[in-house]
Amino acid sequence: YSTEPEVSLLFSCMDTLKLGVENNFRSKEELEAIEKSITSRKATCLLDATLSNGDRFYQFFYGGVPIVGILHSREEIISASRIDIKPGTENMLRVFSIDVPSETGSVDVEFVYEDVDRKVYTPFVPEETVRKLKGFFIEEIGPIGSLLWNRILKSNGLDEARLSEDDFERLVNILRDEIPDEKHRDKFIEKVRRLET
Repeated sequence: YSTEPEVSLLFSCMDTLKLGVENNFRSKEELEAIEKSITSRKATCLLDATLSNGDRFYQFFYGGVPIVGILHSREEIISASRIDIKPGTENMLRVFSIDVPSETGSVDVEFVYEDVDRKVYTPFVPEETVRKLKGFFIEEIGPIGSLLWNRILKSNGLDEARLSEDDFERLVNILRDEIPDEKHRDKFIEKVRRLET
């Protein structure tokens, strides 16, 4: 991922935020008056406006110059330099000062991806894939496979529901070595290969 250089600079100093102003505002003109005040003072700050409809508007100023504007609605997060404010509505505004260093190092950012059902993707192999692996093993080694499966997991400290890709690969190799008959061992490996593609 890449972004504008100013954004990483701002992220690097977010821990220096200090609340300076906290007000309510009822019109676009009142908000613009506060923005003009920030510009005239050449302030470096974060303007955080909570709007009556639940949206949030963030405006970063560096030396009085607006650099990044972000509108965070219920549906999306977009860049925005201006927002519409319904006259007479009660909106809240907070202005935080920011201490921006003259230099910044790297910024570590962690992303968590979510699907539409709001299930968090994890680095673990899907349980359905592990169930198929278990089935392949039992098919090729015979009825004792279920007992061996449990013993192998326990003796190797593996959790069937939380196998990383590396653990899964290690488990495949362990299971392969447990199958004494070469023909069945080859069938097992072939089934696993088809599973991985």
